[in-house]
Amino acid sequence: MAGTTFSHTFEEAGIFPYFCMVHPWMEGIVYVGTAEVTTTSEPVPELISEEPVESQVSVDLEYEISAGQVKSMTADGEQNSVTIEIDSTDDGQISVTLPRDVIDAKVGDEDDQFFILVDGEEVDFEETVSTTDRTVTVEFPAGTETIEVIGTFAIPEFGTIAAVILGIAIISIIVMTTKSRLSVTPRI
Repeated sequence: MAGTTFSHTFEEAGIFPYFCMVHPWMEGIVYVGTAEVTTTSEPVPELISEEPVESQVSVDLEYEISAGQVKSMTADGEQNSVTIEIDSTDDGQISVTLPRDVIDAKVGDEDDQFFILVDGEEVDFEETVSTTDRTVTVEFPAGTETIEVIGTFAIPEFGTIAAVILGIAIISIIVMTTKSRLSVTPRI
């Protein structure tokens, strides 16, 4: 359903697996936890999940930031992304060097563009590429909290697996028609 959106508010804590009905190999898990709301001037870390997410690891990447401070950087292997939590005081920019062994965006052997979100909104960015890393420069408005860099990969609609399944189906039809001696010509 290209061009459409969906939202759901979870009413209780838990772990909720989901998948795309059109593309069943596209799946994920939503972790919903509970958090205590406090009224203090100190920042309170958000509870991401009740269980540790093994695919997420803290990373230390080279960066330069203006008008803000980096609070954390987390790489998520399942989502093929790096999430950068920042505290921004004014409009600014961040340049982050992304080693290709941490995150990359490729289609086949060719480099592809990253998908970058600033507080959930897609943004344009500048990029410098080398054989070992890629440096992205992203501008952000005052008050920005999260910058997410998402690596891309191609999931063909009708790739090798679909061709194999189609081949098996055709061979099965041929075998079944020969064994059952079905005739496609009408009898007179």
